[in-house]
Amino acid sequence: MNNNYNIFDLKNKTAFVLGGLGLIGIECCKALHFNGANVVALDKNIKGKNIIAKLNNENSTKILFEQFDISHLKKGKDKYNKIISKFSTPDIFINCVYPKNKNWSKSNFKDISFKALEDSISLQLSAVSWINKLIADSMIIKKTGSIIQLASIYGFIGQDLNLYKNLQIRENMSYSIIKGGLINLTRQMASYYGHYNIRVNSISPGAIKSEDRNDLTNNKIFINRYLQKTPIKRLGNASDVASSATFLSSEASAYITGINLVVDGGLTII
Repeated sequence: MNNNYNIFDLKNKTAFVLGGLGLIGIECCKALHFNGANVVALDKNIKGKNIIAKLNNENSTKILFEQFDISHLKKGKDKYNKIISKFSTPDIFINCVYPKNKNWSKSNFKDISFKALEDSISLQLSAVSWINKLIADSMIIKKTGSIIQLASIYGFIGQDLNLYKNLQIRENMSYSIIKGGLINLTRQMASYYGHYNIRVNSISPGAIKSEDRNDLTNNKIFINRYLQKTPIKRLGNASDVASSATFLSSEASAYITGINLVVDGGLTII
């Protein structure tokens, strides 16, 4: 019998977290580092080095930072290659990036334009899918790797508009297409890259509590409505997603690929 259950240990593993300075991205960076990984946060934020320096100082971590803008992926392929050359091919890649264009707030069915839809899909689906492919292709040489994509419950269910009634938020046509596409891309990539021992999974969170006071998750009306639909009577935390990502990054999930792990407090089960 194998008694080695130290399967969450990520020591000597290199992890890239794209969108690593976002709400969930930062928590993923901290969780992976806590479990021993060498973590590189990739983000377009020009103040990234200062943010990471402060984070490291407050948490006694040694997370690294590289500026990377996915919206310039075609022009930035050389930058991508330099990152791989500098840090080597990652063992773990977590894609938390959530780029928005200027028309994102007008993505509802009434106001959206074809150009806005096209731009959002190009930025959030095409570019994100392409970076996933580039990373997976680079992992082939090592014949190992774990890729985790951040999706959403609204990638496989429709939005309950009753949650937003009389609030300043609308349904989002683009979001459902993008997140649904990423969930099925997970399955397709898992099927293809599994031959190279590369696992590909996605995580679909429900509502995640934001520190931004203007975010919907700080609106009392929305919170009360959401909790009525959720068996676990709270909103999700970024750390809930980060813990799930750590599991999918580790050998604890060595025989799991192609899944969409739902982290929503049970909202979608009823």
